[in-house]
Amino acid sequence: MEYKFWGWEQANVPAITNQYKGIHTPLDLYDAFSKIWCADTCAPRM
Repeated sequence: MEYKFWGWEQANVPAITNQYKGIHTPLDLYDAFSKIWCADTCAPRM
């Protein structure tokens, strides 16, 4: 997958805890959010 968000080049740093299953790096978090974000979940002003 190609990432184009600010800071993606350094987004492979490890998480400081294992509190959230499957979220080990910021890239994992971005991928998880990308699965649920859409026009219906966005603020109206966006």
